[in-house]
Amino acid sequence: MEKSRSVLLQDKLNELGAAAFLPKEEAARQEKLQISIIELQQRLSPLPDTSGLRKALLQLQLFEARANLEQYIKALEKRYPAYYQYKFADKVRSLASLQDLLSKSGQCLSITL
Repeated sequence: MEKSRSVLLQDKLNELGAAAFLPKEEAARQEKLQISIIELQQRLSPLPDTSGLRKALLQLQLFEARANLEQYIKALEKRYPAYYQYKFADKVRSLASLQDLLSKSGQCLSITL
């Protein structure tokens, strides 16, 4: 449970940091798309399964809203590579490259357990 919380927190921090690489208009549009998804989810959740057509219509709208957001994010990733890099970069240095970097700068790494 704690690990999932830390992963969720790290994802949110990456998302917030990545937003700094977007123009305000783009960030506002992304937020608007996310809000529309949340609003549809809130309208859909109290409906009983027997509500039929209304529930099906809301589910379709929610599906379309999620697809629109996904499509928009993919477009952002192409137009703003720094946004994509900051948000999704999970490249971890190898031990050898870290040692090389530290030796070149005359630094050392000390780990205590």
